[in-house]
Amino acid sequence: MAVVGAGTKLFLSNWGVASDPHTYNALGIKYVVNCSMELPFVDEIVETQCASPSRPLDPDLEGPLMQQPIHAELRVKLTGRLRVPVQDGTDQRICDYFLQSVQFLQQAVDSESGHILIHCKHGQSRSATVMAAFMLHMTRRAGAPKSTEEVLAELKACRPR
Repeated sequence: MAVVGAGTKLFLSNWGVASDPHTYNALGIKYVVNCSMELPFVDEIVETQCASPSRPLDPDLEGPLMQQPIHAELRVKLTGRLRVPVQDGTDQRICDYFLQSVQFLQQAVDSESGHILIHCKHGQSRSATVMAAFMLHMTRRAGAPKSTEEVLAELKACRPR
């Protein structure tokens, strides 16, 4: 997982990290941008498993919650969540979701009520693209605009792949 920008308020990760309720509770994550069509939000998984522990989970999903029983103390309470419904591929128009994503992330940063996690399955393409769009927005808002190349270099320094 990478800590990126706005102090230590923004986190970028893959599904393995994003599916672990310990991560949310330990880091105070209250907002999530889920850049996938298929991955559930962690609070949905926890609530489903707490309500119906014998219900089978999706065998195609991997992550900490997929291999163990879930206990009620692991419940995650999110303040805000946003799904960016794109698949991993060059034919996807993730740019169609930039405005909505930036507005959501800006409100989350301004709220000062918790940290923010942006994730996709591998934490490399979709989530990093949304993070880069938000970082560009933040630099312009701060009156110190950076180029796309500069923002991508910062992002790559935090999360090399």
